[in-house]
Amino acid sequence: MHLGSPNSRSEQPMELDSEVLRSTMEEDPYLTIDQLGYYQSTIAHGMEKFGKLESLDTLLNAIDQEFTKRNIHVPSDLSDATSLDDYGNDSTPARRAAIHHEHQPPLLHQPTATHLSPDFSLLNFVDASILTKMELPTFDGNLLEYPEFSARFATLVGNKPQLDNTTKFCLLKSCLRGRALQSIQGLSMTAENYNIAMDILRTHFDDKVTMRHILYTKLSQLPPCDPEGHHLPVLYNRMFSLVRQFCNGGDDSKETALGALLLNKLPLRVRSQIYDKTGNSHNVTPSELLQLLTDIVRKDSTLFEIEYHSKQSPQLSNLHQSFLAKEGRQSNKPRLPPRPSTAKGKMKRCQFCNSLFHTSTNCNINIFQTPKQRSEQAKIRRLCYNCLSNRHSTKECTSRFLCTFCSKKHHSSLCFQMTSKKLGGIPPTAKQKTPSSVTRHPSRLQSHTVQMTAPPLDVPVVSENRCQISIQPDNNQDSTDSSEHPLSPGECNISQLQTVSTHHSTQHSLQATLMCATVRLFNPSDPSKEVTATAFLDSGSIKSYITAELATLLELPTLTAGNITISTFGSTNSLELPSKDRNIGVYTEEGAKYLDVKSVPTLTGSIQHIYISSDPNRRFIHSSCTPSILIGNDYFWDFVLSDNFYCHKMPSGYRLLHTTIGDIIVNKKLDIKNSEIISLFASEKELSHPSNHDELSELVSNFWKFETIGILDDPMQSDDEECLKFFNNTIYYDEKERRYVVKLPFKVDPKLLPNNFTLAFSRLCSQSKVVQQNESHMKRYHAVIMDQLQRRIIEEVPADETYKPSHYLSHHGVIKKNGNDIKIRCVYDGSAKGHLSLNDCLYRGPVLLPNLTGILLRCRFHKILISSDIEKAFLMVGLNSASRDFTRFLWLINPKGPVTHDNLITYRFTRVPFGLVSSPFLLAGTIHFHLTATATPISQQVLRNTYVDNVFHGVRCTREGKSFYKESKELFQSAGMNLRAFMSNSAELNKFFEEKEQVTSTEHQNLLGLQWDTSADTITVQLPEHPPTHIVWTKRKVLKHVASIYDPLGLISPITLRGKLFLQSLWRIELSWDDPLPDEHNEQWCHLISSWTTTSFTLPRLLTDVNDNSDSSYDLHIFTDASSTAYCATAYLVHRGKNAPPTALFPMSKSRLAPLNKAITIPRLELAALMIGAKLTTYLVEQLDITISRKFVRTDSNVTLR
Repeated sequence: MHLGSPNSRSEQPMELDSEVLRSTMEEDPYLTIDQLGYYQSTIAHGMEKFGKLESLDTLLNAIDQEFTKRNIHVPSDLSDATSLDDYGNDSTPARRAAIHHEHQPPLLHQPTATHLSPDFSLLNFVDASILTKMELPTFDGNLLEYPEFSARFATLVGNKPQLDNTTKFCLLKSCLRGRALQSIQGLSMTAENYNIAMDILRTHFDDKVTMRHILYTKLSQLPPCDPEGHHLPVLYNRMFSLVRQFCNGGDDSKETALGALLLNKLPLRVRSQIYDKTGNSHNVTPSELLQLLTDIVRKDSTLFEIEYHSKQSPQLSNLHQSFLAKEGRQSNKPRLPPRPSTAKGKMKRCQFCNSLFHTSTNCNINIFQTPKQRSEQAKIRRLCYNCLSNRHSTKECTSRFLCTFCSKKHHSSLCFQMTSKKLGGIPPTAKQKTPSSVTRHPSRLQSHTVQMTAPPLDVPVVSENRCQISIQPDNNQDSTDSSEHPLSPGECNISQLQTVSTHHSTQHSLQATLMCATVRLFNPSDPSKEVTATAFLDSGSIKSYITAELATLLELPTLTAGNITISTFGSTNSLELPSKDRNIGVYTEEGAKYLDVKSVPTLTGSIQHIYISSDPNRRFIHSSCTPSILIGNDYFWDFVLSDNFYCHKMPSGYRLLHTTIGDIIVNKKLDIKNSEIISLFASEKELSHPSNHDELSELVSNFWKFETIGILDDPMQSDDEECLKFFNNTIYYDEKERRYVVKLPFKVDPKLLPNNFTLAFSRLCSQSKVVQQNESHMKRYHAVIMDQLQRRIIEEVPADETYKPSHYLSHHGVIKKNGNDIKIRCVYDGSAKGHLSLNDCLYRGPVLLPNLTGILLRCRFHKILISSDIEKAFLMVGLNSASRDFTRFLWLINPKGPVTHDNLITYRFTRVPFGLVSSPFLLAGTIHFHLTATATPISQQVLRNTYVDNVFHGVRCTREGKSFYKESKELFQSAGMNLRAFMSNSAELNKFFEEKEQVTSTEHQNLLGLQWDTSADTITVQLPEHPPTHIVWTKRKVLKHVASIYDPLGLISPITLRGKLFLQSLWRIELSWDDPLPDEHNEQWCHLISSWTTTSFTLPRLLTDVNDNSDSSYDLHIFTDASSTAYCATAYLVHRGKNAPPTALFPMSKSRLAPLNKAITIPRLELAALMIGAKLTTYLVEQLDITISRKFVRTDSNVTLR
């Protein structure tokens, strides 16, 4: 062993042997003792160095193996190599010297041509090995993150000439996630494809125009600061980041509108200071506003620090000093002011297992008990190593706290110097039994409640009745040895359980609202595929889930497939079903987020949640919804907690949480009504029981329930009254435009509406690609919009009004072909959602339309019937200027050009657009308001016989018909509407209409769904066409065949009833939708449809002319009957003229099927038939414009009459 002298250890090597020791001890024994101590320390130091050499030898061996795999030749003067093991075992000085010479780098000191250039193969391997251990940047497709990713990747990898392109491509692929990774998914890992991959990424994500627009949208959607300015630093930090990205060294002198928009988000005192600084001499730009705001925020922060430290006592208390002395951490550095707590006395959540019952340092979960396990969990969850926050990285952490165990800069829970005694949390107290001493009694689960002062190792279940922590027992006697005693399906280990939803039901209960929000979801592979759905946030669920229906709708690709297992509450049986791993995107206030989820057949049933109304009298709106996505604990806090998060307690007891996906109402409110929601637990294999029936099955099952008679109160009555009151108070007549103007009936504050510009822009991109494939279609589409602009149905949004609160509508074209004639209609989507859609915020309004069946009945009692319709009825109602900005939409300046921001133009509606949920009400309300306010001889008759935009009127002669044409045209023209398409069963009137309207009419017209032949004056009820003989009948096809028959008057009830009865029989055998019918049922069905020898039934339109003879009288006879399968009522009118025999007329009938799942006796069904007979009598008396002298309801059931 080589040992150095005290002064020169490496230059004067010497050997320690027995002769030297003996001679030295004889001369001076004390000196020998000192030298021996030095020799021992030197030997220890040498052994440490030798250990490092062994580590280096291991690395060199790994490099040699890599060279061997890659067939790389390394030039060397060595004929053979000797390992460090041989070096350590050889004791001869000559051999050690030779080995020492062999391990020197060969010929590196000679400036020969061979060794001037390094071996890139060696450098590639070493650099790649180092890079894989570094924290390379990741990129998931977020456009705003691409510039930073591109710059960092170029610095670390791209600009290194020592790395070959294959290695660069491998590192690039390891950095990509989600949408970015899928964009280069098809490229193989070759050197040639590296540059191609970089070009693809630049093409897809280096879009400065779109990034600038996204930043503009984010800035405009920043929430305003509170009036007191408590959240000003949070708003400033967010605004600072976005403005810097928006400007990016460019000129923003033209962005004064954005500057004004951001200025309005600041508190009044801050705006006043900015006003003093600028003197209101000009409009500030975003960068100028940021500079002024920086000075104000810095001043406030400085004053706050001074005030805080001035209040601190100059002398530390004895307790504080003793604590610092004990910990050895006294420091002169000032501490940061304590962060305000959101709840007094609230314990911080453990960042490793999310428990509220212990801190992160005291985490006692088995898999998080060692610092190594905790460090791995912190890395997985991307936690800051200093404070365990998930809101920033370790480099960005401003925390000044040090570890309590080693006084270094990291969190105490991650310290490797923690002893085993410090791990595992607080020891049991007197009131707490150790886990091994807890006796478990599964049969006493309901009553076993233990008061706890420290967190137990078992998972606590909070009892709502006693507000204590109860231990959930299992069959194991020792909780620490649970692995040897597997749990039964009914006794799931709590580490495997995840709560989907829970609720408690009592007679007078505190009803807790569930955390639901409306979110906009999209396919990361194809962002044009998106849908709006209800999200259920559940922190008790370990994983996040979506329904299989949602995955199919978005066409999400399957990543992996496996099985998941579920155990429901109150059941001992578990089920195992297949599930698929998928990736889905969610739009939030902070941009798009990508989630790894599992798709299951169903999540839960319909649940109740609450959203806010702008009406102070009805602050909360209760809504029922079925969630399509469950956001579990893996993403729960990412959505709930954000830089803009705040919680506000309302007087009603609810709490409003502002999250990245919108405002959520939570907490409890006293309610005396009962409620019931099932609590569901799923195991770690994650399963969900498939629904027994899909949505179509449930819908058609209700078909049989609707066959029964019942009267239900309208739950929307109060909303309808408020909507009608608002309409009457806001409608007015514009003398200049000569039309009525209305406001959109918002039920919530319209300022809560998202801008939706990004969605409208992406929809326009996808729509233009489709339409531009056919040049004629694009011309027609553009012509429709230009026609609306010319007719002032739409208008361009002025540049100085772009900053106003607004909402952009998406639109698409619907192509309708009629022979060679092709028409394109623009359809505007009021249900496209970010958080709230426009339709979500609008009242639907009451139904003001007259009964359709009643209009059909009255049309059969006039000798001459005239039909007409209102041209573009919805676009004839003016829209108030206060509502117009919520109907904006985007279009192209040049329809042949690309969809870029330079080629965009923004329009907004000046009339009520078709496609909004309140549009039918606004049209019907305007017509009703106009006809009621206009006193003309025909106004009330027109109002009674107008269905949406179709107007019907009966006259006795052609002279009255011509008079009606003139009066009705003037009546609707005064409301700014054009009545057109006049048609009648009189040839003379039709010729008159053609001359006036300059159009040619056709004989066949649509009479509210029935075919009307004006020449023969007949109406026709259509039956389905005869199907091909080779068709394979299923329940779905039978339903489609039966439901295609439209017979509102019941004119062919005997035919349709047989089809309904057969369809009902299919429900009794529980046949799937697409399973072939059994032979017996298939034969019955084929025999049934073969009995329909015709495809239509034609009847005379005219029953009798009510104006023919004033001396006529009418008797009404209703006949009722019932069987074991159905019951019905048929109406007959007996017309008695002065000099004519009585005539029986058949106006209509009604039939019903007996309930499917309940056996009802014949007498009860006869009674039900009498009931619909009485209802039919009342209905005909109200709807017919004739005087009925006598009314009879007849039955052949003596039991019913008694």
